[in-house]
Amino acid sequence: MLKHLRVTNFAILSDVELSLGAGMNALTGETGAGKSLIVEAVNLLRGGRASADIPRAGTEEAVVEAIVEVPEDLRSRVAQVLQASGLPLGEGARGDDVGELFIRRIIQRGGRSRTYINGALTTAARLAEVGALLIDLSGQHQHQGLVDPARHRGILDAFAGVQAEAEAMAEAWRELVALEQALATLQGDDSAREARLELLRFVVGEIEQAGLQVGEDAQLEVERSRLGAAVQLQHGARAAEELLYGADDSARDRIAAAQRELDRIARFDPTLAGISRSLAEVRALVDEVASELRHYADRLELDPERLAEVEDRLALVKRLARKHGGGIAEALAKAEQMRAELGSLTHRDERLAELREQHTAAQARAARVAEVLTGRRAEAARRLEREVGGALAELGMGAARLLVAVERRTLGPSGADHVELLLCSNKGEDTRPWPRWPLAESCRASCWP
Repeated sequence: MLKHLRVTNFAILSDVELSLGAGMNALTGETGAGKSLIVEAVNLLRGGRASADIPRAGTEEAVVEAIVEVPEDLRSRVAQVLQASGLPLGEGARGDDVGELFIRRIIQRGGRSRTYINGALTTAARLAEVGALLIDLSGQHQHQGLVDPARHRGILDAFAGVQAEAEAMAEAWRELVALEQALATLQGDDSAREARLELLRFVVGEIEQAGLQVGEDAQLEVERSRLGAAVQLQHGARAAEELLYGADDSARDRIAAAQRELDRIARFDPTLAGISRSLAEVRALVDEVASELRHYADRLELDPERLAEVEDRLALVKRLARKHGGGIAEALAKAEQMRAELGSLTHRDERLAELREQHTAAQARAARVAEVLTGRRAEAARRLEREVGGALAELGMGAARLLVAVERRTLGPSGADHVELLLCSNKGEDTRPWPRWPLAESCRASCWP
């Protein structure tokens, strides 16, 4: 339901706001007051074409804004359209419960326009898809919703009250399509499948053979640096050990001399004894460090062969990491994914048999739900014909007949039925509209006995 409408700089309308309530709302006024402009503005909310001369004289753009309340029976469909287009559902929406939509169209001088739904920019075509569900226009030459065959099945379903069956049909169809896609993937070209298998085996084998370990590249970098600078490291370690311990004037000897001097004068000031003890600890630490440097230099080997091995391994690790994702973890993850795909393709025959069995069962389920839908629609079609016929008689149109044609066709997400509403306006006349509706010919003979 259209709850609120605001039209700004729209032809002769400067700034008009309308708040509409439930039930019938009548807009009256003398000729030239702008009633038809309001209707034209509403048509723009349905995605209608924007005229180049719409903006009011002296302005650059016209604006049409509306708040539309979504009926409960359409909330799910509207939510699906919005979500498929990446549009927000609006404030307060939960799941597929869309209560209201805010629609805004800006028409610039020259005919260009911008369209917004719930504040998000979209296209007029997308607005037309949403607007056709929510707003209908009727006039002397305009019966947009009622004469659109694409909407007739929805009209009949709403009359029949088959929402639960329609949802079950849509779910059965989604399951069937998913299984068909899975079958198509496995039933692809054998040569392409073999090529894929060969690629999978190669990549998985390459990564498995390399035996990659997470963090291995960092460890190899450290080892390569140490092996490459082994001579410098050994010379530096021995020189440091010499300065600390081995030389005639080493740091250890200097510390020992300083400690002896403090011990000599400590009899004059007992506080110096504590400092002397600290120097003893420093001398012991120097001895320990010097010993570690000596052992480090002794253990350090000049190993050109090991350096070459490390460089070769590091080059392999980096090449595989770059090739399969950028890092070792990514390469291992890719190998795991490909291993799973390899298993699926290797056991293709078993998987195909399983999918075919599931597909057969899904086809049967979809056919059963479609059969139920067809029965409900056929029963509702006859009831609708009777009720509309009674209403037409009360209007003095007793010769007119409504025919609701339900024709079985290919199974789809809404079942297997094509529905059209056909009208015989006078006795002996063809069904209308004609010749646009393809079922008119088959129904014309049954319009009158």
